[in-house]
Amino acid sequence: MECRVTSCLSNAYLFLVPAIRRMARLPPKIPRKVKSEMGVRVVSASGREQFLTVKLKNGVAYPAFKASGDITSLANADGYIILPVNLDVIEKGEEVTVTLFD
Repeated sequence: MECRVTSCLSNAYLFLVPAIRRMARLPPKIPRKVKSEMGVRVVSASGREQFLTVKLKNGVAYPAFKASGDITSLANADGYIILPVNLDVIEKGEEVTVTLFD
């Protein structure tokens, strides 16, 4: 079970919280997003959409992911970026949109 901690927390943040807000008749929470540049080159597994947690340092995004069971991956993250299915590489310095964890 421990190896799925960050995946479960990510899914709860992305899917469960909005569902609970709807059931509670609360308005949707609009996540804050910021533009940033990648601090390192990121290679994506082709053929699937990925959510990559990132840490912002002086306005530059760095991957925060360590391992799926490492809770500090999320604890140290400021937000996440979405890597679409058709994206294989994000080059260092390339602009990305970071959805912030608030």
